[in-house]
Amino acid sequence: MLFLKATDLKKSYGNREVLSVDSLHLYSHDRVGLVGRNGEGKTTLLSILAGVREPDTGHIESYGTISYIPQIEETEQEISGVLKSIWKLPNENQEIISGGERTRRKIAAALSSNADVLIADEPTSHLDLSGIEQLERDLKSFNGAILLTSHDKAFLNHLCTTIWEVEQGKVTAYEGNYEAYIKQKQAKKKRKISNMKSIPAKRIG
Repeated sequence: MLFLKATDLKKSYGNREVLSVDSLHLYSHDRVGLVGRNGEGKTTLLSILAGVREPDTGHIESYGTISYIPQIEETEQEISGVLKSIWKLPNENQEIISGGERTRRKIAAALSSNADVLIADEPTSHLDLSGIEQLERDLKSFNGAILLTSHDKAFLNHLCTTIWEVEQGKVTAYEGNYEAYIKQKQAKKKRKISNMKSIPAKRIG
């Protein structure tokens, strides 16, 4: 089942075009990891697809509910008692809890929403090993589609079945987990080098 469709997305900041995406689709049970160098527009793309930021041009069609875990912002959404227990959330004022507890609170709130699509920007930030393992278990059992970015390559490798790479504003999809993505990138690079070597040199003079 198709949950999210984006076409002809463009976003610029000043004279710099950050995103120029032809088409993206998210289906039920997709597990997509978004990768790319810092500054390539990963957070911008996630926030646009989540509906919290507007593209300059383009269309986004949503066929289900979306829950968004931003990288920095706090959440005041109600969290179920079960998830509070699973994620060991304190009852103290949110202003005095640690970065890890704050991240756990955002994740638990998103999971409590029973959304069709979960979009998360660096949800592994500030989590210890047990927190990352808990997140991995929860996301693997999540019934909807997942799109997230994380600097934790092992986490992406365990969870994701597709990788979207953002590079120079374009998004390229690679089937498989993070290791499969790396192998495909290396093979692509070798083919490019091989093709360049096969081009005859131009004569000068």
